[in-house]
Amino acid sequence: MSSLGKAENVDERMEAFVQQLLQSTRSNLKTNMFLVRFARSEKAARELRIEQAQSGHAVLPWLFADLQGERENLSAQEWIRSFSDAADTGVSFCVLKGTDSTKYQEILRGAAKIRRILFMLLTDEKQISDQSMRFFEANRNIIPFFTIEGVNLFREIRSGLNVFSEYAPVVKKMERCKDLSVIFGAFITVSAENVGEIVSKEFLNRLYDRGCRCVFYVTESGKEEEVDNNRQQENQRYLKKQLKQLKSQHMGMLLLEWAEFV
Repeated sequence: MSSLGKAENVDERMEAFVQQLLQSTRSNLKTNMFLVRFARSEKAARELRIEQAQSGHAVLPWLFADLQGERENLSAQEWIRSFSDAADTGVSFCVLKGTDSTKYQEILRGAAKIRRILFMLLTDEKQISDQSMRFFEANRNIIPFFTIEGVNLFREIRSGLNVFSEYAPVVKKMERCKDLSVIFGAFITVSAENVGEIVSKEFLNRLYDRGCRCVFYVTESGKEEEVDNNRQQENQRYLKKQLKQLKSQHMGMLLLEWAEFV
């Protein structure tokens, strides 16, 4: 496939993602209004990407920014400038990962001003305070995504809150997001132990009821359970089959495999 063909294929997926996100957030007026405006800017960015692809310089619509990765020595201003430059080239989405710090907070404040990019912030309950939730409420282009692992946590979310559970803080933060009408998503790590739980209607309905509107299923390489390639493939087939059925039932939130999204 040519670079132009690949670019158009990716752009079609991104366009579908935005439209589906609009549908899933209809009940949240502030987020939905922002996404309507974002959809317009993303269309302009898409046209820019196609123009560059026609010139032989394909630009992906998304980037992954790990603030603790190879570029962790960049200053906050350098990170913010790189996001702004990315937006100028047609980037519309950024997965942002980092550990809470003064620099991290400065980067988030700068990112919030770049409204042409939708930032999907990978986080956990320890990084989500009431102050940060107010920040998300005011800056709808930054959507927190809770990273979820562990069979016990899935069962905790599915069955309801137990205040004595070690997982209760995660559930409480989700419910606090809902109280503030802050849309959030989930990055769920797929394993042999949890594949049955994570695609159950009961579990997903619990997430939806707490305000989750987008779920990415992520299969990480290098984990022990993936040594058995046959089992891994079987899990992937089961996941795809279940997601296809769930999507046909219009559950009100996006259910996506990360590998297909990127």
